[in-house]
Amino acid sequence: RITLSEEIYALELYLALEEMRFENGFEYNIKVSEMIDADMVRIPSMIIQPYVENAIKHGLLHKKENRKLDINFFREDLYLIATIEDNGIGRKKAEELKIIKDSKHKPFSTQANETRLKILNAGNETTVGVMITDKFTQDGLPTGTFVRLSILLS
Repeated sequence: RITLSEEIYALELYLALEEMRFENGFEYNIKVSEMIDADMVRIPSMIIQPYVENAIKHGLLHKKENRKLDINFFREDLYLIATIEDNGIGRKKAEELKIIKDSKHKPFSTQANETRLKILNAGNETTVGVMITDKFTQDGLPTGTFVRLSILLS
């Protein structure tokens, strides 16, 4: 386990590198609730990054402008909640593009993270929970993806 501060520092480095790769860049914000001491909270290392990577590579990469990514940390009861929200093209459109590119494999990072979560949660009360929600306009057009991670604080 590492501190939330260390995880955020790694995320900021990763996001800065990814932003340099993008034509016209993208906007990102990381917010931590005042109710959290990021130097005291400990979480599994690199638990947030794969979801941030998916938001960038599958959601924002295919959008031409006005790309946004918001990462928030707050506490609910015994859990640290991390949310990752992008305004990208959405999972359905990203899947369609993947089919067009004839890439039929599941991304390694997705498989690796699913396996890692199973290991973290094995034999315990759920340590880390994940919920992924697709966002849509009232007309049914995709407007991005919302990921919510619940991490049991020890």
